[in-house]
Amino acid sequence: MNLRVTSIMQKVEDDINSESSFDVKHLDAVVAMCLAASSDSIMKVWPTGYSEFECAYLINIVDGLKSSHASIRLLLANGLEASSVDALVIARLQLESLYNFCYLQESPANLQLFLKNGWKKQYIRFLLGREERKHLARASNFYLHSGPEALEQLRLHSYVSEAEKAWIEFEELGFPTAPPAAIPKFPTPMGVLQKLSGPRLAMLKRLYPEYQFLCSFAHGANEAALFRTVTNPRSPTRHFIEKWKSEDLWQRQIAEPAITYSALSCLCIGTEIYAANPSDFELAGVLTNAWNLLADVSLLGKAIWSIRAKAALGAL
Repeated sequence: MNLRVTSIMQKVEDDINSESSFDVKHLDAVVAMCLAASSDSIMKVWPTGYSEFECAYLINIVDGLKSSHASIRLLLANGLEASSVDALVIARLQLESLYNFCYLQESPANLQLFLKNGWKKQYIRFLLGREERKHLARASNFYLHSGPEALEQLRLHSYVSEAEKAWIEFEELGFPTAPPAAIPKFPTPMGVLQKLSGPRLAMLKRLYPEYQFLCSFAHGANEAALFRTVTNPRSPTRHFIEKWKSEDLWQRQIAEPAITYSALSCLCIGTEIYAANPSDFELAGVLTNAWNLLADVSLLGKAIWSIRAKAALGAL
């Protein structure tokens, strides 16, 4: 899929006031309210076709967004430090959670596939550890008894069939012979774009370049190295950069984007939950207030509001 600028851009009609400021703690509180209302909405009206267990998993994703937002704030708490760059790594996690949630929300089968892939990864790691360590007296009980028992219980909750388990063993160990029962891979964000349709697709397309940018910090690309150098008090390079320039880069390229991407991901997921349950007026009110705040301080927030949230919530 080619995501050209001309096909995903959203013209922003009104600028934000770049000289204004706001208390980020207020944004934190608004994000927390949105996530709490989003979780409550799923509990009040379960998505059609999803079991109680599956709905609980959707709520866990929402709760995880709150934890990750708090982690971003902790990493930024000490100001100009190289470790603060990792806030952008977690911001990438927040945005990827949005892609995952949108795909999981499409069908219970997608959520089941997600759980299957998670169990498969755990089982492969278990098989590897077993082959390496089962001869060690200290590890033998886990790899021969307690480990398999725990994984078997988890398998039942992860929708993995006996045939799929046997196929994993055949793929990884070469035995025993098993009929093909491979677990399909869960899609990456680009794969999600290729599988989804409907009004939220335009939102996810516009956010994809932002996701690619944040991947730079998870993969150790040039941007990550540069930002760590500029923010590291022990880096020799810092002596050649005026302090105000380092502080400005930290504020504009690290702190503000990390918080904004995280808040935006939380609001987008809340909006998708409301779109599936438009009778939840409490969630609508909380989201509308949150979008009004974010659109006042973020041009990207304005764009996503126009692309998706405005139609989903209705302009006030």
